[in-house]
Amino acid sequence: MLQKFSWSEYWTVVIAVVAVYYAIVFLLLYKYGLLKTPALKKLVLTRPQQQTPSAAPTSAQAGRTIAKLRNQAETENQLKNLTDELLQFLEDIAGKSFIKEEIIMGLQLIVREYKEFSETNYRSDIDEFIRVETENHCSVDLSDEEIQRVWMG
Repeated sequence: MLQKFSWSEYWTVVIAVVAVYYAIVFLLLYKYGLLKTPALKKLVLTRPQQQTPSAAPTSAQAGRTIAKLRNQAETENQLKNLTDELLQFLEDIAGKSFIKEEIIMGLQLIVREYKEFSETNYRSDIDEFIRVETENHCSVDLSDEEIQRVWMG
């Protein structure tokens, strides 16, 4: 029976099946909006690394961080950018089936760009913003430890 089929016919069928498979995967991703979400393209599904105590910022680093934020207009602009990115990410994933760990990793990727706020008075306001908006958009309640992990990522 196998002698009836040539190698060219075999490879033609294999290529057609693979093409149909990837077309279905693409359509499903498109249907659920995962192709047009820039915040989720950043989401890398890796386990968060544990931060060692030696990686904690020193007082000299904290002084440089505060020096970066002296310009009030620049600080307010950075805060607006951070909250806009966080809100956009949470709105994009709202209603989709993401587990808490994936949401935390996505938040880590965004907050990583704004580390200068981790040692300032704005930190508690940002934490509360993350907690409230995550609850509103994703129905996920983040504990204090999980909020701390967002900043350590």
